[in-house]
Amino acid sequence: MLTPTNAAERHRLFWGLQCAGWGGTLLLGLAFVSTGYLPWWDALIIGLFRTGFGFGATCLLRLGYRWLRLHPGNVWAWGGGIFVFCGVLAGIDCLLTTSVVGQAGVDLSHPKVAQFLDGSLILRWLLYWLWSVLYFGITHALDMQRTRVQLAEAEAAARTSELQALRAQINPHFLFNALGSILADSENPATVRHLTLALSDYLRFSFQVHGDYEPLGTELHALENYLRVEKARFEENLEYRIDVPTVLRQSPVPPALVLPLLENAIKYGQRSSIRPLRLAISAQRADGELHVAVTNTGEWIEETDSASTRTGLANLRRRLELLYGNRARLITEHGNGEVCVCVFLPLAEGNGKGQAALEHSREAVTS
Repeated sequence: MLTPTNAAERHRLFWGLQCAGWGGTLLLGLAFVSTGYLPWWDALIIGLFRTGFGFGATCLLRLGYRWLRLHPGNVWAWGGGIFVFCGVLAGIDCLLTTSVVGQAGVDLSHPKVAQFLDGSLILRWLLYWLWSVLYFGITHALDMQRTRVQLAEAEAAARTSELQALRAQINPHFLFNALGSILADSENPATVRHLTLALSDYLRFSFQVHGDYEPLGTELHALENYLRVEKARFEENLEYRIDVPTVLRQSPVPPALVLPLLENAIKYGQRSSIRPLRLAISAQRADGELHVAVTNTGEWIEETDSASTRTGLANLRRRLELLYGNRARLITEHGNGEVCVCVFLPLAEGNGKGQAALEHSREAVTS
């Protein structure tokens, strides 16, 4: 497959093919005359001159063809003109070969030498035409490859920018509510210190630079601080549980994977659940996938106001699409006073039943 895409690589490719092609032509010609068609010495002189002339002529052709590629016109007109020019170049080749090799001591009166020189016009014409076709074919393939690389780089840059923008979204209401909780407990220094540390740890996680993936446990640690702040805000009206095995906390996942699920559960759970609101974060490996689920007590609320749609979940779906294509999915299930949102991510290994995380999360809520 042709892969050079920059000028230096294309330059090296041209000279490599040029040397290999004309060197192969010389060897092929010598192998042909080894059958006794021409005297060896005469064949060597003719072959060396014609190879050198062809090498230099096609280097000059390359300069002309570069100009043609920068000034495209009618393809058939240019093609016909090039075909005629290759015939003229073949004629010059034959005339110069006859003149030069004669002066170099080749016996031009030898019947086979004269027959070879007279019959070589068509062969050289086709050779220059074939060289031209290969030149335009290879440069076109390289141009297409370069275009594909540039498009891929542009798509990757846009994808990276979109991912960064999606990850940068922080719910300002959480910050305001946290500060309100701290102010409400201002007369209790121990509580204020506890909340301030939890808030600062969570904000440190939110504002630090993340890659495309990080261990699941990194976010879960931050969410523990997030939930401590929310617990101080809602007190006995909120209960939560994080049930994720240590081995799964090392699984690489997109940053801020669980946060939008948790924010969604708190926001809509407070509006629909009996008190206390119970939350559970769980994860399991099953069917070669990592299943991360957030479950809350309450009912699924269908939003009718377009400005109040679940932006966090929509952003998460978009990030999963950018990172995994159709290999990841986000599903929701609700009923019997519970709502469960689960993310399915591909893993290299795993086994089990696909709905295990959902059932495990429900058990964590009700236990």
